[in-house]
Amino acid sequence: MEILISVLAISLALTLATGGTTIGERIFQSPETFTYHFFLFLLAVSPGFVLHEMGHKFTAIKFGCFAQFKAWTAGLVFMFILGIFTGFIFAAPGAVYIMAPYLTKKERGLIASAGPFVNIIIAVGALVGVTLLLAFAGTGILETGEFVINPFETGALFSMSFWIQVLLFTAFINAFLAAFNMVPMHPLDGGKVINWSFGVWGATVLVALGILFVIGGFEAVSFILMIMAFGFLLRALFGGAAHGRRGF
Repeated sequence: MEILISVLAISLALTLATGGTTIGERIFQSPETFTYHFFLFLLAVSPGFVLHEMGHKFTAIKFGCFAQFKAWTAGLVFMFILGIFTGFIFAAPGAVYIMAPYLTKKERGLIASAGPFVNIIIAVGALVGVTLLLAFAGTGILETGEFVINPFETGALFSMSFWIQVLLFTAFINAFLAAFNMVPMHPLDGGKVINWSFGVWGATVLVALGILFVIGGFEAVSFILMIMAFGFLLRALFGGAAHGRRGF
């Protein structure tokens, strides 16, 4: 139930946030625009958040931990308020809480890397789907290295263009989630992964940024690199291993 609530809340908040440039436009959208964007976000964005957390959960269970997803009520309310009044979303629907008497550095790293790894699998799968759809439609495959269709341009619900938008946005958001969560600082996954294996951390970052670059997410790549630099600065100031061990 808490997962379902989080999925619907993320989709609704994003729909409201992207509904216009003013508060009035965001709240009083046309039924067609609201429905189109709601299903776009429900199908493209929400699974990336939920399956990321499920990757953590089931990997933790494999190592004998108790792991449970809990929605963050305050975060969901803040997400709505911020989306409606600013048009910006800070998505923090909840997290997987893990309890274990002891975990090795490798086990912590594997549990932490499972979420971003799931996001990368989804992103790659979505790109394959886009390629097949565009080939089928005879429109070429990412010829410009940018989004083929504006993901917020309302069209016919469940049309070919709608599914292309869904898959492109799915690839983008999952690659972004994978890269962002690899920022090497607590409480993000990157702090634990890099403490376990720099190679796994680096490979995950390169693949995620590569996907963003292929689909034209250049601003997202620049943002991630800036945050990465900030993460390494914190590790240098406060100590990487100690910084990554706080909490799970």
